[in-house]
Amino acid sequence: MEEAPVSFRAQDELAEGFPFKIYTVQGRLKQPLHTHDYFQIWFVRHGICTHWMGGEGHELTTGSIFVLPPEIPRYMECENDETSLVGMEFTKEFIRPDVGEESFWSSYLKPFTVSLDQVKPRFPLEGAAARNVEAIFDEMLWEFKHQEEGYPLFIRADVLKVLAIVSRQYGKEQDEVRQLYLDRYKDSVARAAAYINENFQKKIYLEEVARIAMMSATSFSCIFKEVTGRTFTEQLNFLRVRKAKELLKDPNRTVRAVAYEVGFQDIAYFDRVFKREVGVTPRGYRQNL
Repeated sequence: MEEAPVSFRAQDELAEGFPFKIYTVQGRLKQPLHTHDYFQIWFVRHGICTHWMGGEGHELTTGSIFVLPPEIPRYMECENDETSLVGMEFTKEFIRPDVGEESFWSSYLKPFTVSLDQVKPRFPLEGAAARNVEAIFDEMLWEFKHQEEGYPLFIRADVLKVLAIVSRQYGKEQDEVRQLYLDRYKDSVARAAAYINENFQKKIYLEEVARIAMMSATSFSCIFKEVTGRTFTEQLNFLRVRKAKELLKDPNRTVRAVAYEVGFQDIAYFDRVFKREVGVTPRGYRQNL
């Protein structure tokens, strides 16, 4: 479904001193295409809606939270009379005064302002998590309506709770995506690791091992580190030092001979790597045996 040109810019103004608004929507709804200069977060109490943003339709079902960044053309369609939504609107400045850290903006809101192909704005919640979020929205609705003493603090605290829940859900989904991504390359990395294990005493190169994994050297470097926790060079040096520790137990082998045998061509580099890995030089290690 293609979007029509943006028909208007929403003119809803948020109060300057307290740039926040919360409201409910019941029943059928069809918005025109529009933009906002503030964040919106929708929570679906009941029913199904479709939110169109960036040319893509996102289905919102009971328990879903939907985060909408500023300046993105969007509209919502709800075709069920039983639909019940709660929406809140706030600016970046609404959050930051209580936190006072740019890192908060970077961690909890900025991820939703990057390109839409990098962010999934819909977060389905179930069970206790959904009930918890609904209770938080109910509290915000009550505080916003009655505006008793201290209500801005209660509302800001509740917005932070919602953002924390969204952030946690976002983190879980990112971890799942990352794991699926790594699983795709598990066999390739295993082949490369086996090749390194069998040939670490020889002169081997990153490009050579990347070909074994059928990747470019750049991609292999990133993925190998993600899967194993070590870079190619770190893994190579780890294996060489481990073998060197074994060979240094033989008093008939010189340190230089051990270095060459495990794959090091430079004795000074061997000393540095060994000390970094073990905490002492090869000679010091041998003396402590």
